[in-house]
Amino acid sequence: MDLTRPESKTGSSHDPGTARVPPASAKTTGDLQGSCPPPHAPDLNKYKVLPAIPRGRSGTRSPPPQEEVRAESWCDGGTLLLAVSAPCGGSFEQHFEPSDPLRVVRDSAEVRFGTRYGEVSIATMDVPRRSFRDLERTLVQCGVHDRSVLCIFLSQQ
Repeated sequence: MDLTRPESKTGSSHDPGTARVPPASAKTTGDLQGSCPPPHAPDLNKYKVLPAIPRGRSGTRSPPPQEEVRAESWCDGGTLLLAVSAPCGGSFEQHFEPSDPLRVVRDSAEVRFGTRYGEVSIATMDVPRRSFRDLERTLVQCGVHDRSVLCIFLSQQ
Protein backbone atom coordinates (compact mmCIF):
# COMPACT_ATOMS: atom_id res chain seq x y z
CA MET A 1 0.00 0.00 0.00
CA ASP A 2 1.48 3.31 -1.08
CA LEU A 3 1.07 6.17 1.42
CA THR A 4 2.10 9.75 0.85
CA ARG A 5 3.01 12.02 3.68
CA PRO A 6 0.87 15.10 4.30
CA GLU A 7 2.26 18.48 3.36
CA SER A 8 3.69 20.79 5.97
CA LYS A 9 2.65 24.44 6.20
CA THR A 10 5.48 25.38 3.87
CA GLY A 11 4.18 23.09 1.13
CA SER A 12 6.94 20.53 1.27
CA SER A 13 6.73 16.99 2.58
CA HIS A 14 8.43 16.04 5.82
CA ASP A 15 10.74 13.57 4.09
CA PRO A 16 13.25 15.32 1.82
CA GLY A 17 13.48 12.24 -0.37
CA THR A 18 9.83 12.17 -1.40
CA ALA A 19 8.26 14.14 -4.22
CA ARG A 20 6.22 17.24 -3.54
CA VAL A 21 2.46 16.61 -3.19
CA PRO A 22 0.34 18.95 -5.34
CA PRO A 23 -2.00 21.33 -3.44
CA ALA A 24 -5.59 20.20 -2.99
CA SER A 25 -6.89 22.89 -5.34
CA ALA A 26 -4.78 21.60 -8.28
CA LYS A 27 -6.61 19.63 -10.94
CA THR A 28 -5.80 15.94 -10.73
CA THR A 29 -6.51 13.16 -13.21
CA GLY A 30 -8.60 11.31 -10.64
CA ASP A 31 -11.21 14.10 -10.41
CA LEU A 32 -14.68 13.02 -11.44
CA GLN A 33 -15.77 16.61 -12.00
CA GLY A 34 -12.52 18.08 -13.29
CA SER A 35 -14.22 21.03 -14.96
CA CYS A 36 -15.65 22.45 -11.70
CA PRO A 37 -13.70 25.40 -10.33
CA PRO A 38 -12.48 25.12 -6.74
CA PRO A 39 -14.78 26.69 -4.15
CA HIS A 40 -13.70 30.15 -3.06
CA ALA A 41 -13.74 31.16 0.60
CA PRO A 42 -15.39 34.56 1.21
CA ASP A 43 -12.99 37.39 1.95
CA LEU A 44 -13.76 38.06 5.56
CA ASN A 45 -11.33 40.97 5.72
CA LYS A 46 -13.72 43.22 3.79
CA TYR A 47 -16.22 43.17 6.67
CA LYS A 48 -15.61 45.53 9.57
CA VAL A 49 -15.94 44.20 13.08
CA LEU A 50 -18.49 46.05 15.16
CA PRO A 51 -17.65 46.93 18.76
CA ALA A 52 -19.24 44.89 21.51
CA ILE A 53 -22.41 46.24 23.07
CA PRO A 54 -21.94 46.75 26.80
CA ARG A 55 -24.59 44.99 28.79
CA GLY A 56 -25.79 45.99 32.20
CA ARG A 57 -28.22 44.22 34.44
CA SER A 58 -31.18 45.49 32.42
CA GLY A 59 -29.59 45.27 28.97
CA THR A 60 -28.46 48.27 26.93
CA ARG A 61 -29.00 51.84 28.00
CA SER A 62 -32.29 53.37 26.89
CA PRO A 63 -32.42 56.90 25.43
CA PRO A 64 -33.35 59.73 27.81
CA PRO A 65 -37.00 60.77 28.05
CA GLN A 66 -38.15 63.44 25.59
CA GLU A 67 -38.37 66.12 28.32
CA GLU A 68 -34.66 65.73 29.12
CA VAL A 69 -33.73 66.13 25.46
CA ARG A 70 -35.77 69.32 25.18
CA ALA A 71 -34.22 70.79 28.32
CA GLU A 72 -30.70 70.02 27.06
CA SER A 73 -31.34 71.70 23.71
CA TRP A 74 -32.54 74.90 25.39
CA CYS A 75 -29.77 75.03 27.99
CA ASP A 76 -26.81 74.83 25.64
CA GLY A 77 -27.58 78.29 24.21
CA GLY A 78 -27.05 77.09 20.62
CA THR A 79 -29.30 77.01 17.63
CA LEU A 80 -31.91 74.41 16.76
CA LEU A 81 -31.57 72.47 13.52
CA LEU A 82 -35.10 72.00 12.21
CA ALA A 83 -36.48 70.24 9.16
CA VAL A 84 -39.37 72.21 7.67
CA SER A 85 -41.97 70.80 5.29
CA ALA A 86 -43.75 73.48 3.27
CA PRO A 87 -47.28 73.39 1.79
CA CYS A 88 -45.82 73.28 -1.74
CA GLY A 89 -44.35 69.85 -0.97
CA GLY A 90 -40.77 71.03 -0.64
CA SER A 91 -38.71 70.71 2.49
CA PHE A 92 -35.46 72.11 3.86
CA GLU A 93 -33.27 72.12 6.95
CA GLN A 94 -32.23 75.33 8.68
CA HIS A 95 -30.83 76.52 12.00
CA PHE A 96 -33.12 78.69 14.12
CA GLU A 97 -32.67 80.42 17.45
CA PRO A 98 -34.78 78.95 20.27
CA SER A 99 -36.19 82.46 20.83
CA ASP A 100 -37.37 82.78 17.20
CA PRO A 101 -41.16 82.98 16.79
CA LEU A 102 -42.93 80.49 14.52
CA ARG A 103 -43.44 83.39 12.10
CA VAL A 104 -39.68 83.19 11.27
CA VAL A 105 -40.12 79.54 10.24
CA ARG A 106 -43.00 80.50 7.91
CA ASP A 107 -41.04 83.46 6.52
CA SER A 108 -38.01 81.25 5.84
CA ALA A 109 -40.18 78.82 3.85
CA GLU A 110 -41.70 81.70 1.86
CA VAL A 111 -38.25 83.04 0.96
CA ARG A 112 -36.90 79.56 0.16
CA PHE A 113 -39.75 78.67 -2.20
CA GLY A 114 -40.58 82.17 -3.51
CA THR A 115 -44.23 82.22 -2.49
CA ARG A 116 -46.55 83.78 0.10
CA TYR A 117 -48.51 81.44 2.36
CA GLY A 118 -50.50 83.97 4.39
CA GLU A 119 -52.51 82.30 7.19
CA VAL A 120 -50.91 79.02 8.23
CA SER A 121 -50.62 76.66 11.15
CA ILE A 122 -47.37 74.95 12.07
CA ALA A 123 -47.39 71.44 13.51
CA THR A 124 -44.72 69.30 15.12
CA MET A 125 -44.29 65.74 13.93
CA ASP A 126 -43.66 64.52 17.48
CA VAL A 127 -46.06 62.11 19.09
CA PRO A 128 -48.46 63.48 20.15
CA ARG A 129 -48.60 65.97 17.30
CA ARG A 130 -49.05 69.61 18.35
CA SER A 131 -50.38 72.33 16.07
CA PHE A 132 -49.96 76.11 16.55
CA ARG A 133 -51.84 78.97 14.90
CA ASP A 134 -50.27 81.77 16.96
CA LEU A 135 -47.10 82.46 15.01
CA GLU A 136 -45.81 84.90 17.64
CA ARG A 137 -45.08 82.01 20.05
CA THR A 138 -41.38 81.16 20.23
CA LEU A 139 -39.92 77.75 19.47
CA VAL A 140 -39.13 77.35 23.18
CA GLN A 141 -42.70 78.20 24.17
CA CYS A 142 -43.97 75.60 21.71
CA GLY A 143 -41.64 72.92 23.09
CA VAL A 144 -39.74 72.51 19.81
CA HIS A 145 -36.38 70.85 20.35
CA ASP A 146 -33.27 70.33 18.24
CA ARG A 147 -33.69 68.14 15.12
CA SER A 148 -37.47 68.39 15.15
CA VAL A 149 -39.63 68.26 12.03
CA LEU A 150 -42.16 71.05 11.53
CA CYS A 151 -44.91 71.04 8.90
CA ILE A 152 -46.55 74.19 7.60
CA PHE A 153 -50.21 73.82 6.70
CA LEU A 154 -52.36 76.37 4.91
CA SER A 155 -55.29 77.51 7.06
CA GLN A 156 -58.81 76.81 5.80
CA GLN A 157 -60.42 80.17 4.95
